[in-house]
Amino acid sequence: MLTRKAALALLVFLVVSGVLCSWCEADHSFIHNVSVTKASFNPTRDESISLSYELKQAVTVTVNVYDPDHGFVCGLKEHEKQEAGKYTVTWDGRDLGGIIVPDEAYYFVITASGESGEKEVYDPTITSGGEHIDVASPNVQRDGIVSYMLPRAARVRLRVGVENGPLIATPVDWKPRAAGRVVEQWNMKDSEGVVDLRNRKDWKVALVAFSLPDTSMIAYGNKQLSYRSYKLGPAKGRPTKPERSREVASARISEHWAIPRVVDRAVPIKVDILSKETVLEGNPCRVRDSVVLRVTVPDEVDRRFLESQGCEIMFFVDMLLVAEIEQAYMPCNWPWDLSNIASGEHVLTVNLASFRDQIGAASRQVIVEKQK
Repeated sequence: MLTRKAALALLVFLVVSGVLCSWCEADHSFIHNVSVTKASFNPTRDESISLSYELKQAVTVTVNVYDPDHGFVCGLKEHEKQEAGKYTVTWDGRDLGGIIVPDEAYYFVITASGESGEKEVYDPTITSGGEHIDVASPNVQRDGIVSYMLPRAARVRLRVGVENGPLIATPVDWKPRAAGRVVEQWNMKDSEGVVDLRNRKDWKVALVAFSLPDTSMIAYGNKQLSYRSYKLGPAKGRPTKPERSREVASARISEHWAIPRVVDRAVPIKVDILSKETVLEGNPCRVRDSVVLRVTVPDEVDRRFLESQGCEIMFFVDMLLVAEIEQAYMPCNWPWDLSNIASGEHVLTVNLASFRDQIGAASRQVIVEKQK
């Protein structure tokens, strides 16, 4: 038996001679050259997408498809014995129940097991995805067209607001986009159609993006089913991918990378105007003296998420900030004193912002009528 000193001397000899380094650098993995045939496809038109990979030795292979929240979508290969060589597996864009998946970005996971029990997993989410992408100088046109270049496939958010004023709309809400030139277009209005930015010159856009995992597949074309409805409906309760630690550290990982797609969105909010506990209808809504603005989040999932994270609410009149509640709870009531508001038409805009960067916006037209 080697003494400790002799073993240390042998180790030094192996390193110096390159023997140990050669062994460390040897290629012991058996999944290689993983790729997909294209970046996006439309399963509603019977399009499919294929995954290609190469095996260096005979192994047992399982290939699964997962959604961006790591939920199981379907299995394409299950414990199939495959010899060394090149293989291709095709996905038609349907889940385990035969449903065409909603528009989103999906990815493959390959698990290979050797005869001696060794296992290797190709999981692109532990080696890639989530990195901030700098979008250089997007071209913003006054007719609502925004174009930009993406160096990699990414998840994109495009917000529009008034300079030194409120957020008005989120035309692109963390949607997956393929690499290359991307053109976004919106109607220059908020979701209620109250604010029309075509008549203003002080609106600005904020575009941010983070990368998708390597070999992601962007499905599009499903106009019948949103991803959120899918996850809260037919895909609810399905198993998730086994949790694995990220192998590549990066200081530029987006804080939105780990937030579920179901809640990481522009939160729909509702603004009611109350006078003596009576909800005033109409758009524009006629108001006098003082009223109470009641802000609510109708969706229960959104509401629970906001309650767990904390949020603030900002009130704007004609795009100018008039009040802010730094720690808000739902529902939130704010007394609006109209004594300093001139008679006539005004635009009331409410922004609700979570402390994890989810912002909802709603606007109301009001006509202030002073009592004579």
